[in-house]
Amino acid sequence: MSLDAALQFLSDRVRPRAGELDQSLEALRNGLADMGRNGLLGLRVPKEFGGKGFGTIEFRRFQEASARARGALAFLESQHQSACSLIARSTNDSLRARLLPLLARGEATSAIAFSHLRRAGPPLVQATPAPGGYHLRGRLPWVTGWGIFTLCLTAAPLPDGRILFAVHPLAPSATMTASPPLALAAMEVTQTVTVEVHDHFIPESDVVDLHPPTWIQENDRIAVVLQSPLALGCAQAGIDVLRDEAVKRSSAVMAGAA
Repeated sequence: MSLDAALQFLSDRVRPRAGELDQSLEALRNGLADMGRNGLLGLRVPKEFGGKGFGTIEFRRFQEASARARGALAFLESQHQSACSLIARSTNDSLRARLLPLLARGEATSAIAFSHLRRAGPPLVQATPAPGGYHLRGRLPWVTGWGIFTLCLTAAPLPDGRILFAVHPLAPSATMTASPPLALAAMEVTQTVTVEVHDHFIPESDVVDLHPPTWIQENDRIAVVLQSPLALGCAQAGIDVLRDEAVKRSSAVMAGAA
């Protein structure tokens, strides 16, 4: 699928359902699945793994258009695309070969959980080495997509300061429990929760990478700029609403403002 085709999908299949996607959990699940069936969840996945292999400019143009079409769905799919990008750069070749084709097709979908690394003080969640892998224990304060995504790419510091990045199922279990959805100012339908992790085992086969302790600070220097297409898309959506209302009301004043 080309960028033009991807943008047309957003115009034809997402924007007309904007209100429903922002309010209905089932509609949001279906919208994400529809993107997967049409190859739009693998934009950052290399072509060799079944993705579209979009370059940076193509992808950022899509992100702006995605946010313009509908904020809640853009919020979800952008996290999945971030997980895909991190896994695509992984040094774990077997993990890349196993997961990237599934992620590209939407047969697996992934949340991300590493914003807690920005918090000063003792870490909220920690990883400790164990035979054959690692144990995670602690609290993930913000995880979006509970009950929507099937996986989560989680980061946790190790005793030596390095940051473990690993993929694990995102579902209730004896070692993982979630709070009720958090009360947010907007986009509550995206099911953002706090997850308590109780000695959850991560096998070596599910490790994405080990990064230095300063990873989040170094990443933020770049990522803060890369989020601007989402903000620009939301701003353009506001202008779209104003233009639509101008047509409905035959208002030259509103049309001029838009």
